Amino acid sequence: MANLFKRLVEGKEKSDDYARSTLPTNRFSLFWDVFKNNFFKLMGVNVFILIFFLPVIFLFLQRSNLVLLSAEKIPFSSNLVTGYPIVPIRPGQEEAINLLANRWFYFMMPIAAIIASIGLSGGLYIIRNLIWTEGVLVVSDLWRGIKKNFLQIMEIALIYSVVLLITMVGANYLTYLQAVGWSHAWLLSAARVMCYVALGIATLMTMHMLTMSVTYKLSIFKLLNNSFVFSYALIIPNFFFGAIALLPFILLLALPMSAFYGMWLILVVLLGFSFSFLVWMDYTQWAFDKFVNPRIEGARVNRGIYKGGESEQESAAFKQYREQKKETLKQLAEDHLVSNPIKPIDDDIVVEELPEHYTIKDLERLKAQKDKMIEDANAWAEEHKNDEKYAVFAEFKKEANEQDEARRKKLETYKKKEQKRNNKKK
Repeated sequence: MANLFKRLVEGKEKSDDYARSTLPTNRFSLFWDVFKNNFFKLMGVNVFILIFFLPVIFLFLQRSNLVLLSAEKIPFSSNLVTGYPIVPIRPGQEEAINLLANRWFYFMMPIAAIIASIGLSGGLYIIRNLIWTEGVLVVSDLWRGIKKNFLQIMEIALIYSVVLLITMVGANYLTYLQAVGWSHAWLLSAARVMCYVALGIATLMTMHMLTMSVTYKLSIFKLLNNSFVFSYALIIPNFFFGAIALLPFILLLALPMSAFYGMWLILVVLLGFSFSFLVWMDYTQWAFDKFVNPRIEGARVNRGIYKGGESEQESAAFKQYREQKKETLKQLAEDHLVSNPIKPIDDDIVVEELPEHYTIKDLERLKAQKDKMIEDANAWAEEHKNDEKYAVFAEFKKEANEQDEARRKKLETYKKKEQKRNNKKK
């Protein structure tokens, strides 16, 4: 009856079983848990990434403006009825405009990619920590992520921008040749399809390389090799989760201009990049846990996920907690003020000040008062040495004393050997 009343008053949130039931047990629940509990952090990360993607957005807008201006200024066709002068129809003129605009756009992309790498290195680092359910301080972790990952992510971005340049400009040039009537049209179409396939593979590899670079310490050649393996080995889930990750931007390009489009644009500005990287990071962490981490000695698997079948003492989360607690206590045991009982300052023993003209009796009385204070402090320390908050350091102190004793004996042995060696020389 008492337990029932307690449960009615406190609520089931106090129950250990309820607390465990709220923990994510799979990747889908982990995504939702991170998204709903870190909504404003994800919004801040998204705005940070968006700021450094502004050069890329600027290039997209400039390309569109270049195409529109060229279409307005260059006459495509005319006849005697509609106006003068007569302008003959020129095959491939539209394709030539697109080729010119895309060539300028993709040649400028590597510069924009370098700037975008700053936002990617900080944002991906924070999203990885959120997936691992580690504590995140947005500003400091953004800076930490940039310092740790910028150079490698910049290499990845430059490689992808070069591939983008070659494939897209190549595909546009092939389209232009086909439009002007170049022979072997089927060969041009096949080559253009190969360009798009190569770009798709490079895109998947780049997405895998980005998540690998913030998860493991690998060279760029290892990243290229591993990302290619993951791209073709997991081709179906890659396309499925890649499509979900890019859904905000796909809808942004596909939706017609309307009031709903404006609302969707605001959502993309606030959460687009964060949502995409959170989906992709969650998926790739599953892939790493399934195929990579079990083969690495000491690597942790299923970080951020609570396994209900494990006992509390055997779960990975509690093992990590115990290790961190042990390390913290070991550091605190070295601090004398923390690990030893020290009597708080009070007024139960008073030490009188010496008068301006004092005698030997005054000094003796002062010494007696100080001795009494020391004895009282020692007695208080002896009385409280077995208190729980001090006894917890005993094991670490004993271990440290044993290590000090071993070093002392080793040093004495070394001195004796050195002394014998010097005596032999004499």
